Amino acid sequence: EFVSLYEAGDPNAIMGNDQRAYKIFNNNNQISIENPALLSVTVYDVNGRIIDNNHSTLASPSINIDVPKGIYIVLIGNESVKVVL
Repeated sequence: EFVSLYEAGDPNAIMGNDQRAYKIFNNNNQISIENPALLSVTVYDVNGRIIDNNHSTLASPSINIDVPKGIYIVLIGNESVKVVL
C-alpha cells in the first residue's frame, strides 16, 4: 500500500509533512529526497528492478537521483511512495 503519490507538474506535490521525516519532489527530471532522519532509500522501476539504493549521511541528508520519465516506487524507511515523472 502506498502512503503517497507524486505526479510531476502538481504544485502541491511535495511528499512528506510535519509528521513524516522526509520530503520527495521532482527536480529537473530527478527524484529529490530530503532525508534528515537518514532513513534507508531504495528506488524501483515499475518492473521491480532496483534503480538506486542510497543512504543519506549526516554530511549530505539530501539525495538526487537522475531517472528518465516514468513511474517509480521509492521505499524510504518502511514506507513506499509512488512517483510519476
